[in-house]
Amino acid sequence: MSFLKKSKKKSIKNIVYNYNSPDIKCIFFILYARMIGYKIIFDIIEDNSVEAHVGAINKFRIRTSVFLFRRSRFFADGIIGISDFLYKLSLQVSKNKIPVYLIPITVNLKYFKNAGTAATKDKVQIFYGGSFAQKDGLEYLIGAFDKVSMQHANTELILTGKGHQQDMDKINARIDKTVNKNRIIYKGFLSTEVYYSLLNECDIFCMTRVNSKFANAGFPFKLGEFLASGKAVIATSVGDVPNYLTNGINAILINPDAEDELAQALELLIGDPAKRAAIGKEARKTAEQFFDSDVIGNQLLSIFETV
Repeated sequence: MSFLKKSKKKSIKNIVYNYNSPDIKCIFFILYARMIGYKIIFDIIEDNSVEAHVGAINKFRIRTSVFLFRRSRFFADGIIGISDFLYKLSLQVSKNKIPVYLIPITVNLKYFKNAGTAATKDKVQIFYGGSFAQKDGLEYLIGAFDKVSMQHANTELILTGKGHQQDMDKINARIDKTVNKNRIIYKGFLSTEVYYSLLNECDIFCMTRVNSKFANAGFPFKLGEFLASGKAVIATSVGDVPNYLTNGINAILINPDAEDELAQALELLIGDPAKRAAIGKEARKTAEQFFDSDVIGNQLLSIFETV
């Protein structure tokens, strides 16, 4: 509260930009900021009413976020949704009392200066990064890799990120059952520099969300980065994904929860470097067209100027 008070400037617009829904952790600061003259904007990235909750404290926090979001028209000046679903949900919440905007995910293209290029190497590296929750479909990816790795000794599956311990235990148990588990490499939670260096190095990227209400509501931030890499991407057709991706052109689209389809897609891309390159080139164009953080940053600035 002291920081908010000291930071407020006279004769200019002061804005609190809140990432995702308000909840018990931040609502008192948000209300204080509004009371002393700040404008409040919420950027909604998930539908918390359908999120899988872990732990009693987190469940309580999430429940407060759902309650407060549904009443945010009373203390907000604008709402942003990153997907068509969240945009429409925000419209329902706003009841035409405050403006609502659709602003998609963003990616900093500067992290991918050599997009699409790869050093000559013997291995084909398949990449997954993110959490390890059930919604991410990682068990299907491990199963699909187990099948294709039998035919392609030059493949590796690279995993990064972290998840709740019970999710990690489940994934590790699945890895232990694979024939070529020595070629599944878990690198943990990486620094920004190391993470983007790895993205520029790998060959095939997988976004394997399952067919859940949570997956269909939001839009995975990782997908923007995968596309920006200029490499081939395999993505499950959930939520807004088909709005941006066309199967065989700028990605390989598969049905969610379909391990055999995922294995076939991996087989196709591993065996056809030219196909990988062509899809990767179009993937980069898609990232530039829709998710460039510089372009979308200017759109966001326009919103700040109008609220």
